[in-house]
Amino acid sequence: MTNKKIKIPLSGFSNDCDMKLYNYGKHNAATVKNIKDKETSTTLDSLFENSSYKEALRFDRCRYDNSKTTHWIGSFQMGIKKAPIQLNTDNISVGREFEYFKLPNGKTIDLLKAFPGYGGNSFVSVHQDANEKRVVFSFESISNHNACGRCGASEGEKGYRIIYFDKNWNIKNKGEFLTESCMEDLYNTTIIKKTKALVKYAVKDYNEKLLYYLTIDKGNSIITQTK
Repeated sequence: MTNKKIKIPLSGFSNDCDMKLYNYGKHNAATVKNIKDKETSTTLDSLFENSSYKEALRFDRCRYDNSKTTHWIGSFQMGIKKAPIQLNTDNISVGREFEYFKLPNGKTIDLLKAFPGYGGNSFVSVHQDANEKRVVFSFESISNHNACGRCGASEGEKGYRIIYFDKNWNIKNKGEFLTESCMEDLYNTTIIKKTKALVKYAVKDYNEKLLYYLTIDKGNSIITQTK
């Protein structure tokens, strides 16, 4: 005996924070068409919420904007019954994005999965030796996906990321190092040394207090943070 899988059609909408999906049973296609014929940018939410849906799934993505997550908590409603629901994924965007990077051995990894939440990665350098392989990326991304939240209008998250691989190009560890950040109040960073193979930053806060030095050794693909 085998378990038969049933596809359940879901229709709804996604805006800056909310993602709401509805199932109308055997009347799904006709109901959704009726809503689409009536919808405007201001009535879309109420048309779905006030419709005769069988099931509803609701997620508030803004509650996760300041943390990188690997699962999403929402609510599931069937009739008058409600229960929490969890999606085991790091991304529930309708228009899902990827940042693929091809490793020297031909394997491809998604950098948005390796570093969930914020993209903007650019390749800097790669180093291979007998025991370990390392790849360094720079990144520049939006500070907060919630435009109405703290730093929501800022493009101020900048820095470097490194991934450590074993000899078979399996990820062992990874790290992230900030040079500028609206979220962490890092505004006055300066470059104190720069060559073709190396760049060194003095990372400071908004009061120009020195927090740490950050050295990017491109030749060996090493990132060092020191006081």
